[in-house]
Amino acid sequence: MPGLPHSIHRPRGTARRTHIGALALLVSLMLVLPACRQNGAARLKKWKLIGPSPRECMQTALSADAAAQRREALLEVHESTKHDEPWAIDGYCTIARLESDAQTRCTAIRALAETRDPRAGATLVQVLDWEHEPKDTVRPPQAICRWDAAASLATLAERGAIAEQDRPRAEATLALTLTGDSERHARLHAAAALGHFPSARSVEMLIGGLADRDFAVVRQCELSLVQLTGQTHDCDQSAWREWYEGHRTNLFAHAGEIPESRRAPYNNRFQKFSYKTRQTLRWLWPGDAEK
Repeated sequence: MPGLPHSIHRPRGTARRTHIGALALLVSLMLVLPACRQNGAARLKKWKLIGPSPRECMQTALSADAAAQRREALLEVHESTKHDEPWAIDGYCTIARLESDAQTRCTAIRALAETRDPRAGATLVQVLDWEHEPKDTVRPPQAICRWDAAASLATLAERGAIAEQDRPRAEATLALTLTGDSERHARLHAAAALGHFPSARSVEMLIGGLADRDFAVVRQCELSLVQLTGQTHDCDQSAWREWYEGHRTNLFAHAGEIPESRRAPYNNRFQKFSYKTRQTLRWLWPGDAEK
């Protein structure tokens, strides 16, 4: 309008752009607000300010008909601030022994590995040694459950979290797992766990494990023997047996020492980077490396 001051004149298309911008803002809010509500609800749920309490979730994990529902409820307990309460440990132990669904059972087994409760080690031993438990007290574990039980027991052994009264049976069970379990990962973790049991029996069983058909298990037996004795024979079972016979009275005289051939060629991150770089260059240009 020609009669209006120049300062309030609007260029052509300004109103349309304003409407488009307002519409874009509205759409953005419509997309963002539900996400904010969901995130907020997730936080409240995590903090247990809404939804069932951890104890109620454990009841669901123990009694629900659907395996997925039991598993989800157990995860809620494990991720809550009440995950190490006595009633939670009781639930983990019961589920680890008797749950029919492998994934839910493994969830309970892994939860036990994160606690120092003395019941954890005893329960994991029962799972691995189910054949020697009273009938109907421990369900025969699936292969994945034996794997997780052996791995969890190795974790507890490394932390010194197996009760003293449970250590003899734990060692015997790990030895049986190493020599007789069909699950390679169970044997591998059993070998790792035995590295924390300084006894002649563990040394004997680990030497026997050097004949395993899976080299990953063989290598772990060697590493555990090195850890226990401070010696290495590069996975040579005959050499280990000869050494054992000559050192029965002082098997652990050098425990904790690292043999020269087993020491890393670097002491810090910079040296490690330099070493890895040289190794890569030798691999890429072997002729130049030899010069």
